[in-house]
Amino acid sequence: MKDGSIRQFGTAFDAFGSRQIRLLDVATSGNQRFGITLSADDRILVRNCSVNHTTDRGRGPSFGLLVTQGGGPVIGGLHSSHHVRIVNSSFRDNAGDGIGSFHTTDSVIEGNLVSGNGATGIAWGGNRSRLMRNRIIRDENGIVVDGTRNVIARNRVSHIRRDGVGVEISPGVSAARGNLLAGNVVAGGATSIRINGELEPGRGGPVDTVVRGNRLLRANRDGVFVALTAKHTLLRHNSARHSQGDGFDVNDRSTKLSRNRAVRNHDLGIEAVRGVNDGGGNIARRNGDPRQCTHIVCR
Repeated sequence: MKDGSIRQFGTAFDAFGSRQIRLLDVATSGNQRFGITLSADDRILVRNCSVNHTTDRGRGPSFGLLVTQGGGPVIGGLHSSHHVRIVNSSFRDNAGDGIGSFHTTDSVIEGNLVSGNGATGIAWGGNRSRLMRNRIIRDENGIVVDGTRNVIARNRVSHIRRDGVGVEISPGVSAARGNLLAGNVVAGGATSIRINGELEPGRGGPVDTVVRGNRLLRANRDGVFVALTAKHTLLRHNSARHSQGDGFDVNDRSTKLSRNRAVRNHDLGIEAVRGVNDGGGNIARRNGDPRQCTHIVCR
């Protein structure tokens, strides 16, 4: 489909069990619950599209674009979607999430503008996917990922709502293992980057998350927060500035910190629990708490 405009339907475009569909320069606006839904599809391309102004705020989940299993966005659907590419498109002012995904693998979300949505900018539940070079502006949360071996890199997240999160790794319906957060710039929100704990007892938190080379600015609480049940997190070469809480708040001792920089945060530069893995080269200066760091050596 190319060069179309779809307005004021329940769902503008719905594909189920399809292969090699291309949506190019398609505009949707004013539809009720969904702009575009892709269910159990393979090798789908969405390029240069605009998906704006879904309107339904009271009848259930609402998305600008939803990628999901066969059978709908529920646990136990029949087939995942694979090899979906969402590139150079805009998702603005939708009632719920800008882009949502359930059980999607080997996909690319790159170069999109996601702005002013009522919930999360990109809520990605999938594996082995790349979320890169997107701009997330004025959403409730920026990027929330539940899945394994995803790459979240070079995104710019700003003006997140005061109690929201910039980028979060959070186990939900699936495990959260081996995810990489690299080179993102996050400004605002309650926490810039959060490696969250288990959401259900016994499920466990994220494992083997790498947080590398991110710039974190003006968080309303902490620049980086690592939960107690997040295991084997690596924090390397990140900078946190002007947070209202700590630059880095690390609650699990299997976390390793190397060459991070925390400057002018309101409380501690790095607040780490006893026994944390000190990889060296961490810097904490001009933070509000004169200790600068706990249980780790800082320069």
